[in-house]
Amino acid sequence: MRLDGRVNLTDVDTSPGVSNVLAPPIGWTGSKQDYFNLLLSRHDTPYRQDFGVLIRRHLKRQDGEITGPYAEYAREFLVELDRRHEATQQPEFQLAG
Repeated sequence: MRLDGRVNLTDVDTSPGVSNVLAPPIGWTGSKQDYFNLLLSRHDTPYRQDFGVLIRRHLKRQDGEITGPYAEYAREFLVELDRRHEATQQPEFQLAG
């Protein structure tokens, strides 16, 4: 949630309508690929820095918690985004299968 221009990315809720980069809009229902595409659409926006913070905080330091109905997808997305950034510097990807 953004407060006074700052964002708390320690505990992130993926419930639709919550104000953070990992939460879809209110009423959103979609597949795993739809969710990944939603997050990718936010990647090259002012949220880009938030993704970097989330990767460092939740994957590298394992600090904080990602909760909500899309938490598993969010963690998987961050792992893949980190892997792609390290390997190719390209954030674009598709789910296998």
